[in-house]
Amino acid sequence: MKNICFQMNRKAWLVAIMVLCLSFPALAQKITVSGTVTDKTGEPLIGASVLAKGTQQGTATDFDGNYRIDVDANATLVFSYVGYDTQNVAVNGRTTIDVVLSENSVMLNEVVAIGYGTVKKSDATGAVSAIKPSEVQAGLSTSAQDLLVGRSPGVVVTTAGGQPEGKANIQIRGGASLSASNEPLIVIDGVPMDTKGTLGSSNPLSLVNPESIESMTILKDASATAIFGSRASNGVIIITTKKGSSGAPTVNFAANMYINTPRNYMDMMSASQFRNFIINEYGEGSSQANALGNTSTDWQKEVLRTTVSSDYNLSVGGTYRALPYRVSVSYTNNNGIVETTKMDRATFGLNLSPKFFNGLLSINANLRGAYINNRFYEESALGSAVSFNPTLPVYAPDGNIFLNYTTYAGTAVAGPDTPGSSINTLKALNPVSLLKEYDSQSKVFQSIGNLQIDGALPWLPELHANLNLGYDISRSNVDNIHNAYSPMSWKNGSDLPYVGDVLVAPDQIGSGKYDIKSTRDGQGRTFHEHQVKANLLLDFYLNYKKEFESIRSNLDVTAGYSWQSFRWQGNSLTRINSGEYNNFQAYPTSYYRNDLALVSFFGRLNYGFMDKYLLTVTVRRDGTSRFSKRLSKFY
Repeated sequence: MKNICFQMNRKAWLVAIMVLCLSFPALAQKITVSGTVTDKTGEPLIGASVLAKGTQQGTATDFDGNYRIDVDANATLVFSYVGYDTQNVAVNGRTTIDVVLSENSVMLNEVVAIGYGTVKKSDATGAVSAIKPSEVQAGLSTSAQDLLVGRSPGVVVTTAGGQPEGKANIQIRGGASLSASNEPLIVIDGVPMDTKGTLGSSNPLSLVNPESIESMTILKDASATAIFGSRASNGVIIITTKKGSSGAPTVNFAANMYINTPRNYMDMMSASQFRNFIINEYGEGSSQANALGNTSTDWQKEVLRTTVSSDYNLSVGGTYRALPYRVSVSYTNNNGIVETTKMDRATFGLNLSPKFFNGLLSINANLRGAYINNRFYEESALGSAVSFNPTLPVYAPDGNIFLNYTTYAGTAVAGPDTPGSSINTLKALNPVSLLKEYDSQSKVFQSIGNLQIDGALPWLPELHANLNLGYDISRSNVDNIHNAYSPMSWKNGSDLPYVGDVLVAPDQIGSGKYDIKSTRDGQGRTFHEHQVKANLLLDFYLNYKKEFESIRSNLDVTAGYSWQSFRWQGNSLTRINSGEYNNFQAYPTSYYRNDLALVSFFGRLNYGFMDKYLLTVTVRRDGTSRFSKRLSKFY
């Protein structure tokens, strides 16, 4: 009986295995699914996305709303379209699936800033994206540009490696110029920022703390950006900061701590692997083998680190005697993953937004300031970290004239018993020395503000007159210091002028060991630049907006004038430090000043019919002092 039972159980298992094997092809069977995607009125949705859930396989609907896609028989299709609710539909072996998408009323009625006004998202004809920090956890971002990463199609943010001040390259729908800047125009509370940026600061986005941003609107195509003229050819980022709310004062405080750490290291040879490679390739007694050391150094880990950073934000907002207000202060301490780098930023913001005469007159005053202290790093240090000899130590055991940093010295004899008095300029420098013996800092104070007055007449409330007065001022100091006797100073010594006859390490004076006669090598250098920037803005425009219910139409017309002046002035100074006697010699100071004015006339017409057919016409004419002396009277 036992043998019979065993045979029956074995047969049952064999049958089960065969059934499972036969079912696998059915589970993985591919079928072709087609259909139509429409709205509730039956209109086809052109360009609607159809995606197989959990995969990268997808397609889009054609001009008639039709689609065709090859998927698994048991897949789930995800149908999505801008302004409509997303639907998930299980295939279940069907080959024809028609879908009707419902409008997302909240999204379509959302008001977005488009430059010199606002518009409902459903009425925007250009490519416009809106980002709300409240929906993307702004507290986890130290810079406003962090909110853009992966949040809008066509917007690519490439951060500079390890820079804590948030320097990044932002491109909207790719580059438009081969030689000029491809950075977008940034507008903060109605003030277009200087496209040249601010000395010592990464970009205007670092001025605003993410916790103070109400919304960010990205204008991408020509239709959306034309209102700002040719300087908006790379797209526009419009930032609207938070305003005061009605009711009792509300106090908000947020504190965040971050751990910054390198995610990956480049896969390089270890010291033993590199040593074996050199000996096998060039031989035991070769000059290459003689350059090997007897230690093991991971140079990437010597220049990168794990740090702790913090961010604190305090805001008070409410209404005081019919005066809505919001006051905010913040402090950010961001320590970079590259040794010696950091950013300290303190910001202040004030907003007043009263209304008078039953809302016919609105005043919006913004004042924002920031003090930013940045510590940068020598960018070649990261390249040296992956190319420097891993068998050499950070510091020479017996010391040397190069501040004891191990490096590649030349072979020329500079004096009795003095081998190698200069750096080999063809080889990489000690990566640690590039960071610790190079001090590059900037101290920047920047403030922007504007006063916007919007008024309407009681007998014609559809017509609004808007006056916007704004400013953008900054004061910057940048110092780049190469310490005397550092490997970089020795390498760059041939470019430096004569200072003295004897350049030796201070602790080696009189020892007879390093009495090297030189007129150039080893001198430190300090480069200092000071800049003051002052930009002024005046915008005035009329806006007429009215809905005609009888003919199911709406009209929005804007016409205005804009004047903006720019001034950059500053000076720079280079000092040579011999190091030995703390002796400085300065180049003559270089002064500069640039003035520029921009005068513009602009207009825009938005017309909508039956909430279905939209027309946008935009025109702008710019005059700049770059091309005409007649505009010099404006600045």
